[in-house]
Amino acid sequence: MQINATPLLSFACSQTIAPYLRVKYDATYGLGLAGPEDIELGTTNTRHLVTGVGQAAYAPVVSRHAPGTIKMIASGTIGAQASVYGADAGKVSATANGNFIGINVGAATTTD
Repeated sequence: MQINATPLLSFACSQTIAPYLRVKYDATYGLGLAGPEDIELGTTNTRHLVTGVGQAAYAPVVSRHAPGTIKMIASGTIGAQASVYGADAGKVSATANGNFIGINVGAATTTD
């Protein structure tokens, strides 16, 4: 039996993924960006590169069940203490859907 006693997971991944995005299993690349109603495996905690300096076959991911706060990318403005839901491209938003993620600790704005 294998036990994972840390909230940091490692998944094979053959595409570049930015940090702090929600990810799910992808049959082609190992990991892919989660959509609005996808239940994510977790959130990337560093930029995952597949070519160049710092490349790696495995991407570090913070488990969705990790205790404490997890940094994520907002798809738009989210007020402090607002409910957060899944959004496109691995981001989160304040738009309610069937995928409640948690409560936003501080105010957030979009990165686009």
